[in-house]
Amino acid sequence: MRGVITGLKVKDLFRVKKIRKLEFSPNLYLGEGVSPKDFDKLRKKLLTTPLLTNVFLLTLPENDSDQIDLVPSRLLVQGFFGEYPVKVVGVAGDREDAVSLVLKITEDCVALRKDCMLKEFLKW
Repeated sequence: MRGVITGLKVKDLFRVKKIRKLEFSPNLYLGEGVSPKDFDKLRKKLLTTPLLTNVFLLTLPENDSDQIDLVPSRLLVQGFFGEYPVKVVGVAGDREDAVSLVLKITEDCVALRKDCMLKEFLKW
């Protein structure tokens, strides 16, 4: 019985490919650690096997008090991301890259709108 969870072996749990509900913005921001030509492969990995990717996603939050959420891709294995669509506005290679990407988005928003309403700036 050791190593068996509800009839599945532990190693079989990681083979199950579940499609996540990620919606990528048409004006997606990519960090320095993510190359545009390899993004299609990365996107497929994020949708099926997020534990194998080590990137940060910049997403629009569902609550009204936040502007942008930084989500490590490893959190995509949680059930929440399989049930509710997540709107991705940026992909960064690591945490520092994600923070610099937020700064870039903020600079673009201030230059275009003259305010810092990032949610309205990034909506599609």
